[in-house]
Amino acid sequence: MSNKITYGPYENVAKLTDDELFVHYENQSPFLTVNTLERTIEVSHWGNIAVKEEIQMTHTGAKLKGSFSRYDFQKDGRSGQSAVKSYRTYLPASATGVYYRDTNGNISTSNMNQMRDSVELELRPRFPLFGGWKTQYVLGYNVPSYEYLYNSDDDYVLKMYVIDHIHDNMVIDEAVITIILPEGSSNIKLEPPYSIERRPNSLVHTYLDTES
Repeated sequence: MSNKITYGPYENVAKLTDDELFVHYENQSPFLTVNTLERTIEVSHWGNIAVKEEIQMTHTGAKLKGSFSRYDFQKDGRSGQSAVKSYRTYLPASATGVYYRDTNGNISTSNMNQMRDSVELELRPRFPLFGGWKTQYVLGYNVPSYEYLYNSDDDYVLKMYVIDHIHDNMVIDEAVITIILPEGSSNIKLEPPYSIERRPNSLVHTYLDTES
């Protein structure tokens, strides 16, 4: 298989002559697109920050033609070369209590590796993702607030990533980031790294609320 296109030679071609050129090529590379990301960052009074992400993702690479046979998929490695069997997500190094689940419950086919400056999480969906296939899951973890919450004069500053590393070369169509602050927080200022649409502040009632 060649990766070059050769033109000509052409003879006796009139000037300014044009014609259509059709090129057919095969691309088996998998490509994941995050359709929606709902990320919630909840800051507790008790020194903890809980992060929860609800993710809907689609394999937007070459679509699978015909039916899917798990037997053929496991027997012939080439049949699944364009499928996404797993991918790596990177969390903060201090992340604890990591969970990964979908509508059926916890997904145990995942591996977590504690690295020096991050937590590497290999996520393996319940089924391989072929082109056009979708998956939806929830990922969550906790981090200590002292790593992200700082004193600034008489106020506090929360500094965190807007979005974690979900997978390599990620594309996100829509992301909604919700930040829940402790009761009594006021005069809230947001300084995003780029232009966003900010929704109005609202009161969130949890089982720890004491406000009536």
